[in-house]
Parts: sequence; C-alpha cells; structure tokens
Amino acid sequence: MNSKHAMIAVFTLGFATLVAAVTEQWHITLTDMGNDERAQIVADGKGGCALLYISTNDITGLTILWIDKKQRTIYRKEFNGDYAAIAIRSCDGKQLTYMHGSDPSSIVVVDVKGMELISLATLGGWLDAEGANTARLAWQLHKDKKGIFTLVNTATEGDDPVYQLKYSKFK
Repeated sequence: MNSKHAMIAVFTLGFATLVAAVTEQWHITLTDMGNDERAQIVADGKGGCALLYISTNDITGLTILWIDKKQRTIYRKEFNGDYAAIAIRSCDGKQLTYMHGSDPSSIVVVDVKGMELISLATLGGWLDAEGANTARLAWQLHKDKKGIFTLVNTATEGDDPVYQLKYSKFK
C-alpha cells in the first residue's frame, strides 16, 4: 500500500471514530418554530443553553427559551412581531442577559430561577432589527466545554416543520 492510500485509510478511520464518539445527551422538540430555522443558540457552559428563535404562536414573533442540562425550562418569554430587535447577550448557567431595542430599549437579566432581576430601560431604540440580526450572529456559541448544540428539522406536521434542539457530547 502506498502512502496516499495509507493516509486515506487513516483519515477515514479517524473520521469514523469521531462520528461514533458523538452521542446525543438530550433533545427537546420545538413545534412552534414555523418555517424559519434561523435561531441564536448560546451555550451556558454547563450542558444547557439559551435559544432565541422565530416562533409561530398566536402572532408570529420571537421566543427566548433557556434550558438547563436536565432539559428543564428555566425561562421562556414570547414576544409578538413588534419585537424584531432582540438578541441574547450572554448565558453562563447562573444568569441570562438579553436586550431588545423597541422604544424604550431594554436590557433584561434573568436569574437561574427564571426571575427577571433587572429590566433596565433606556430612551431611544439603540438596537434596531438590523442591529439585532447582527448581534444574533455575533453572539452565537453552539459549543461549550461539555458538548455541542444543533437545531435539526426532524419532521413536518401539516405545513409546519418540527425542529429538535439537540445536545451531544464528544466521547
């Protein structure tokens, strides 16, 4: 066997080993995500994450969902279509910080019990919809020290797709 074939064999074996080493730890099903799979995922570093996604509840809007490593919902808040300017700033397992730019603009801090500790309002809309979209892209963190989060389209119910937020570990 020449070195080219040996290298391909080693690469293939290594890739197969890596794929086999990824194991799903948990998942939750999101039936209200609608037809838009854009979402902001921010890992908390402890096996949980905060997720901001476009939802199709009574009025199409946005939903913030903070899930811990045991798949328990710590915090959930739905915003109607008027709140296009929302972005998660951080989530560290102890608190979630997000902001929205409606007039007045606000920064919201939520504790691990799901209680809003601070809702600081400022005059003026400092985070418009375009700025929020940029912030959502900039503040994405799908991977933490324990694993990786993915959003997967698993099925379709009627006209609406069904998504799963999955958390997997590398072993």
